[in-house]
Formats: sequence, C-alpha cells, structure tokens
Amino acid sequence: MPGGAAVEVVRELSAEGVLEVFERVERALALDERRIDGIPWWDLARHPFHRTALTALGLGDLEPPPRTTHLDGLARGFSVVMNLLRAVTTRSPRRARKRSVLIVGHPRRRKVDEHWVDLYVDPLLALLPADRPVEVLEEPIDFEHRRPAATRGLRYLDALRARARWAERRDPGLNAAARDEVRKVAERFEAELGVQLDLEALVALELRRWRARHPRYRALLAALEPEVLLVVRAARQEPLVAAARELGIPVAELQHGSPARGKLNYDYSSGIAKTTFPDLFASFGRFWTDAVVLPRGDAATEVLGFPWLSAQRARHTHVEKRARLLVLSQRDVASALVAFCVALRARLPIGIEVLYKPHPEDLRRGAGGLEALRSAGVVVVEDPNADLYALQASARWQLGVYSTALYEGIAFGCATFVLRAAGAEQMTRLVDRGLARFVSEPSEVDLEFSPAAADLEELFAEASPARAEALLMRLHELRSASSGIA
Repeated sequence: MPGGAAVEVVRELSAEGVLEVFERVERALALDERRIDGIPWWDLARHPFHRTALTALGLGDLEPPPRTTHLDGLARGFSVVMNLLRAVTTRSPRRARKRSVLIVGHPRRRKVDEHWVDLYVDPLLALLPADRPVEVLEEPIDFEHRRPAATRGLRYLDALRARARWAERRDPGLNAAARDEVRKVAERFEAELGVQLDLEALVALELRRWRARHPRYRALLAALEPEVLLVVRAARQEPLVAAARELGIPVAELQHGSPARGKLNYDYSSGIAKTTFPDLFASFGRFWTDAVVLPRGDAATEVLGFPWLSAQRARHTHVEKRARLLVLSQRDVASALVAFCVALRARLPIGIEVLYKPHPEDLRRGAGGLEALRSAGVVVVEDPNADLYALQASARWQLGVYSTALYEGIAFGCATFVLRAAGAEQMTRLVDRGLARFVSEPSEVDLEFSPAAADLEELFAEASPARAEALLMRLHELRSASSGIA
C-alpha cells in the first residue's frame, strides 16, 4: 500500500480502533481454530502481532526492550559457560524431586540487601507449608542469572534453552501451504488497518520456538512428574503450558502484570479461545479479572494476593508522606514522560520535589533525556535497585502511563495521575473508578486530587498461607477430576 494512504489511516485510527479491527477479524476468520502442524499458531502470534500493529500505526513504540546484560566481553562469555555447566550439574532440573509443586519463576529479580529476589515466587514460598516439596526452575535472560539468588535450591533451565536454540536454527520454518495461509490472514489485517505487517516472519519465529521447546519441556515434565505447575509468566511459555496439560498436570499462572482491556495476552473479550492458556489464573485481587475476559472464564481464577506487596506494606507502615511527586518511567514511553516532567517541574512550586525513577536500562546507557531532567531541577533516582515501595510510601503523588507499579502506589496511598500516552488506555478502568486521573498537560496535575475511597482488597488482597493453600487445592481438584486435561 502506498505510504500516503497508510498515513491517512493512521490519523483516523486509535488504539481502540485497532483493537476493534483485531477482534472483528480474528472472529471472522476463526483464527483460534487454525493449526499449522497441529500447533495453534494464533495463540502464539496474537499478542505480539497486535503490539507490532500498534507500533506500525504510530500508536506508540510498544516493542519489548532489547536484551541487556550486566557483563561484557570475556566476563559475559565466562558467565554463560558457567551457567550452562551449572544447569547440567549442581543446578540441573533433572535433579529436582519428583511429584513436587513445580514453579517456573521470573529471572528479572530485584536486589534486596545482599540477595536477588524473585518478587513473585520467593514471598509465595514463605506461605507454603515447610513440609510440602517445592522445586523452583528459572529460565535465563540471555543465559545469565542474578546471583546470589534468595531462592533456595534454585535450578536452571539454561541447558534446555541452549539445546532448543540450536534446534531453532535448524528448523525449516513455514512450508508453502502454511506461508500461503498466513499471508492471506495478514492481507486481511493489512486491508483493514491500512499498513503492511510481516505476520509471516512472526509466525515462522513462533513455530520454530514451539517445535524446539515443546518436546524438551514435555520430556522434562514427564521425568519430574510434578503434582502441579505454577508459572509466573504464561505468555511466550505456551509450549510449556501445552506440554503440562497434555500430561495431565494442571497449571496456574501467578499474576505479575496488569491485565486490562486491550492487552491481548490476557483479554479475550472477542470470544475466541486460547487452548494454551493455564487452567487457573492466580490474581492479585478481584479488580484484575473483572476488567477482562480471560480465555477460561471467571471460574478459572483464584484470588491469591500479591505476597511481596503484602509483606512490604507492613514494613513501610510508619513512613511519613512528603511533598514529593514520583514519576515512574517505562522505556517505551520515556520520551513523553521526560518532556512532560520538564514542563511540570517549571509549573510546580519549588517546595514540591519531582522524583523521576527511570528504567534501569536508561540509567545504564545514560539516556539523553535524563540530563534534560536534571537541568530542569527534577531529581533522577540514580540507583537501579532503589526501593520503589519506600519511594511510594513517602510520596503524596505519582505519575506514569500504564505501569503495574502505579497500582501498587495506590496501595501506598499515592494520588495517581496517568499521562495520556501510548498504552494509557489500559488504565481507563482505574480512572473510571476514581482511583486515578488522566492528564495531558501539566496544568491538569491537580495537587488537591484525592482518590475515591476504595476497597484495596479488590486491587490487592492480603496474601496468606490460607490463600496459597487454596490455590494448590484448586489445582489438585483439577488433577483429580480428570486423568488428562483437554
């Protein structure tokens, strides 16, 4: 399509318009029923393809951040080799106990004191009975792990991923019939959106990953025979979830982000199915699952709470509020936030501190926008491991776009402003509930704003051993109800 025509459509479409197109087309083409070599490829491509379309249409740079590493050169190479050795020796998942509660954690840990903590797994482990066998596996980020980890007995999946990556390179990709099918689907989206989109390359990549990982995950699970499987992130882990369910192992996802209308890794309001979604979704609170239609429906949820937040709120009870506005940045909207903060700092009284917490990668690279902030009198949080909750506990106000951390700030009593930038539409329900306000100009930041009284249990239920045990009981009931979960 000529560039001029695409630009014209971009001006007419909004994020909501793109979502309407996606949901209409996927229903019309019954994309959830499509298979290539038996693989439900729309399960894999739907969310990243939607993000790609938004980016192509100028509705925000929503591409995931690049892989980063804290090591370089020979040090990084040595680290990778050592992690692979650990993954086949002392940290081998094959040495895990059989018939345990198996957890695949989150490698993006946070340093607390001298250890790196998995915010979603480590606090949960403290709620489980000490005599219950639990094994925790961790996938690498570019074949690296944060050490020393707070998780005792942690086992690495590096060797499995290395073998899978080698298999990906040898995978033939799409055959002619599959390419033709995917191309026709892409043409329908392109006609509706008015922009060219490379769905074929995306599907080929996802299928290579599936074919490389699925048999290896299945072999590992068959060897370990876990009673249940908990995963922190199910998106991009569809081969693992599928392998577990094929073996009759019930799966639950531990909430780690913010499901919202239009986030297509969770929102299936269009009515299509996702066969590789976990059996249960363990939510922070009722608010999150009321906001979207999950693939398995409301009955397939269990309120767990956010164990890390529950523990940290208790720690920060006595922190006093200050005249501080905390800005929570995200890499994909950082430029918009920087420009807004510079203008906001010029408008606010001197006695109010504006504190900007950048993404760790922006700190590492010394992003240019940070210097503009400092010059304008905005305080940049220089420590990538700064205690976010301590900052939120001390701040009267907070500003961001769609970060999950904004919800956590509400739990710490921050009056919340949402900048209208790419992705802000995900916060509409929060604003509609009176818990936050949208702002487009610095003049709209009303320091007298007081959020509506709310039942915080809806956002973040109090995590407890009873809730953790209830989650496991639900999974065991699923296992007992069927010898295999279809």
